[in-house]
Amino acid sequence: MTGATLAQTADSLVYSYLVGTSPATLTVYRGSADTTYVGYVRDDEQVKPLGLANFALIGAPTSISELPTTGTSTYRLTVAQIGTSAAGQALVVDAATRRITGTVAITLTGGSSTINVVFQGTVDPQTGRLAGTAVTADGAYAGAFQGRLYGPAGAEIGMIFDLADRSGNDLPGILVGRTG
Repeated sequence: MTGATLAQTADSLVYSYLVGTSPATLTVYRGSADTTYVGYVRDDEQVKPLGLANFALIGAPTSISELPTTGTSTYRLTVAQIGTSAAGQALVVDAATRRITGTVAITLTGGSSTINVVFQGTVDPQTGRLAGTAVTADGAYAGAFQGRLYGPAGAEIGMIFDLADRSGNDLPGILVGRTG
C-alpha cells in the first residue's frame, strides 16, 4: 500500500492507509490504564460521502472453565469513542444469576451533554459472551451491547454498545474495565 504510515502513541498504534483513493485508519488501543487483558480496535474508512467506523474487542478472553459461578463482581469502567466517564462508574456481574446491571454516566465528546446509560444483560455460560440492552435513562436513545470477560477468573470486562435515537442518530461506544 502506497503511502501507508504507522504511528505509536502512549495508548495506541495508528495505521493510516488508502482504500483505493479513500483514506482509512486502523487504530489499536490498549484499553485503559487499568486493563491488561482487554483492548479494542477502531477502523475508520472515508467512503464519500460517508465516514464508516467499525469497532472490535481484542485480548485474552476468560476461559469457560474460569468463569465465576458464585458471588458478584463490580467492574470499574472507562468509556471510549463517544465520550468519557467519571471515576467510580461501574457495572455489576452476578455470577450466580448470570446477570449484568449498571448505569453509567457518559459525558459526550465535546462536553456538550451527559447521558446516563442503563445496561442490563446476561452472561452466556456456554460461550462466556455478554449481551443485553443499553438505554438512556430518559429513553432518548436505545440499543444493545455485546462483549465478554477477559483475563483470569473474569478480572476484566470489555463491551461494545450502539445506541440510536428515533431519528437514527448513532452513538457507538466501548466500555473496558477491571474488578476491584
